[in-house]
Amino acid sequence: MEMAYREGGGLLLPTLATEEEAAANLGPFALMRDEYLRSSKPELRADLLAQVAETEALAEAMADDLAARVAKSRGLDEAAKVADPAAWAAKMAEAAAAAREAAAMKVVYA
Repeated sequence: MEMAYREGGGLLLPTLATEEEAAANLGPFALMRDEYLRSSKPELRADLLAQVAETEALAEAMADDLAARVAKSRGLDEAAKVADPAAWAAKMAEAAAAAREAAAMKVVYA
């Protein structure tokens, strides 16, 4: 078995997974960040590749928190859900989409 290495911080580091294998395990925010780094900052991409997975966790947490706050501010509680489930679901989807977009702008494209 032949081991592949990459340079990082002046050292040779073992490559434990191919880029395709690593990308297969990434979520949507991490993939957006990786694409952004490939297109906008290719010289930094190798150094920041470890950050891509962290981006996923941070953006997901931010999107979940923001969606919950938006839902609360719009009165999307259990009473609203019982009163009109279809309208509640549509408004929750809208809040979640807005939260995901905000998280992407704050974390992925920063």
